[in-house]
Amino acid sequence: MKIFTALYLSIVVCSIAAAQPSHSICVTDNFAPNQPKASRSINDKKVIRINYHFMLKTNGTGNFRETDDGDGRTTYNGYMLANDITGWANYACSVNPQMNIPTGNTTAALPKNYSFVTDAVYFWRNDATYVFNNINYSTQGKDKDSVLNIFLTFATDSHSNGDATMRGYASNLDPMSKVKYTENRGAWQRYKWHINQGYPFDWYMHGAGVQISHELGHLLGLSHTVLWNHGVPCPTGCIDSSNKGYGSISTACDDGCSDTPPAWTITTSGGCENHPSCGWGTGGDANCSNNLMDYNGSITLSPCQIGIVHFCLEIGMKSYLSCAAVSKDLALCDIGYPKLSYFGKNVSIGCAATKADITNGEKINLYFSGSVELNNFEVSSNSTFEVVKEGICAF
Repeated sequence: MKIFTALYLSIVVCSIAAAQPSHSICVTDNFAPNQPKASRSINDKKVIRINYHFMLKTNGTGNFRETDDGDGRTTYNGYMLANDITGWANYACSVNPQMNIPTGNTTAALPKNYSFVTDAVYFWRNDATYVFNNINYSTQGKDKDSVLNIFLTFATDSHSNGDATMRGYASNLDPMSKVKYTENRGAWQRYKWHINQGYPFDWYMHGAGVQISHELGHLLGLSHTVLWNHGVPCPTGCIDSSNKGYGSISTACDDGCSDTPPAWTITTSGGCENHPSCGWGTGGDANCSNNLMDYNGSITLSPCQIGIVHFCLEIGMKSYLSCAAVSKDLALCDIGYPKLSYFGKNVSIGCAATKADITNGEKINLYFSGSVELNNFEVSSNSTFEVVKEGICAF
């Protein structure tokens, strides 16, 4: 039974401040912005639009789907995973633990002041683009000049137990580029393994959330701090007590931020015993990096890194922000999936000859800066529609 919006719908109004590369793992380029000036507005909260692409086989199997998890469970689906990953990324944006390295540092743990919103979720059925490193961004990318695209593909080198390591790459770090996407493999395989083994869902979400957040960090201008692109420790010139060497010092293996010390400085000051690139799950160890842009499962960012994110969003990526998307009027006769979020200044939804329906459990958000007019508009009892007041960009 449908509910007439004009009579029964509770409108919730919230306020918020305003060519593919070679496919390597975590690819970056030579763009390294100078350390942003303190006058850059890192205190302006910025909301970044992202979408998700689930790449399935032609027969519709092999990944999360619109109505189930691709493994027989109708209680979970691709839309839900997309919202869960966005939610986890926003949790990671809401906290900023103290940096581990160098030991005893007093580097400020500043608020990050950016977050994400799910713009849309797409499902592709094509064997040619199902496996990692085979997406076609030019034809499958959506709203490429205003939304960061996240592709979720299949890992061919899965383990014998069906599990797979989640890995990915980002298209570039350049804020002036409009080719902004990340492809990540193994999310579905890892989900199945965790669920079928009876492990807590939160364990899976932590891994998937950190992986996606890390690659989004690249799209927002951030480099690795103590690693090369493929996760190889930065050369330090050291040989430790086990005769393990880290190669000649290379000043190219650095992210350009003075408050994320280069690996050779940290390693040599510690007597060459411990390289700060310790690996997954070591972010709680005092001598190991707990930076989001290393491979440790942690989420810390330095003041300089936060400044780079805001710098990039202001100088070249403003169109990816929700505050930019609500600067133009929007008129629609109908709304619903695959779009989860709509943005406009003065917004009109529904037409005299066309009823705007939100049905089948859809959860739709509308962000506006001016006014909202609803005409011939219904929301079914198992669906939700939330209206959010958003400020236009002040920069």
